[in-house]
Amino acid sequence: MNWGAFTSVFAIATVKFMFSTFPGPHIGLLYYETFIAAFLGGTVSSAFFYFGSDLLMEWSHKRKVEKERLLHEQGIAVPHKKKFTKTNRLIIRLKMSFGIMVFVFGHRSFFQFL
Repeated sequence: MNWGAFTSVFAIATVKFMFSTFPGPHIGLLYYETFIAAFLGGTVSSAFFYFGSDLLMEWSHKRKVEKERLLHEQGIAVPHKKKFTKTNRLIIRLKMSFGIMVFVFGHRSFFQFL
């Protein structure tokens, strides 16, 4: 087993999973070695971004709460953001009337104009 080639396919799969198996046969890996390297690389990358985003959202929430607390202590009114905007309303209306297929097939052509 060529560990350098295995590591290369693993590293490519962590960045771009779709194209990670192409160099496998050209650098001397067997089918199952390429598959295992790509699978492990994609899995590690997915886990990293899943748990990393959780930490990032917690940090962002703590920062927002602290900022609002400081503004409240200074006597400044805290502005509240609208959560249900016109774009969100349009998306919900489209999904309720046409289903999820609107987003699967028509998202690029339609939502670039919003």
